[in-house]
Amino acid sequence: MIIRLFRVTVRNGMSADFERDFSRISKSFIAGLPGVQAVHIAKPTDLSDPQYMMISLWDSYAAIEAALGAHWAEAHIPAGMEKYISACTIEHLEQI
Repeated sequence: MIIRLFRVTVRNGMSADFERDFSRISKSFIAGLPGVQAVHIAKPTDLSDPQYMMISLWDSYAAIEAALGAHWAEAHIPAGMEKYISACTIEHLEQI
């Protein structure tokens, strides 16, 4: 199993709208892809550091590539979500 960590820093003053759309748009987008076993999203406990995270569990690297294409190792931002983001990173880890 592959764990995909998407960390995103939200622009100032946009956290409330981002949280709503992160769940409704981004989580739904990833959860609907083949090869995804689970998706969890998290918000910061201290909003002075507006960094959020999506953790998705995938069957394999091949499943991620099949679902997201040749640029599977990059962030995939659904339309409309880019307005909230000041920075983001992607990490992949293999479960042991």
